[in-house]
Amino acid sequence: MSNVPGLTGNGYVGNIEFWPYNYNAGNSLSIPGASGSAFDWGDSPETYGSFGSMQVHVNGNGNYQGTIFAFNHFNDGLTADLGIGNAPSSILDWSLASNADVYSTRRLKVFVK
Repeated sequence: MSNVPGLTGNGYVGNIEFWPYNYNAGNSLSIPGASGSAFDWGDSPETYGSFGSMQVHVNGNGNYQGTIFAFNHFNDGLTADLGIGNAPSSILDWSLASNADVYSTRRLKVFVK
């Protein structure tokens, strides 16, 4: 369940991006609907750096495509990026948002059935 329109239900097909390092916008795994030039649900990991990415995405079934949640930029001590649903910018996966400090409470609960 979510407060993001179109992002409640089951049977979604998607992918995860969990990396401790930097990543780039290239869609090296050919994730359906992902861009090869913009940060979204088809990014490619690097083997260096300390940016970090923990993202869960839906890649194109039903009426929603994109980010379910994202927690990025957690490895270098700077302000992290947090978001549920697609970001309201051209960077849909919240990369580079540096917005974690605007929330007085930051709690992520994940329930799996």
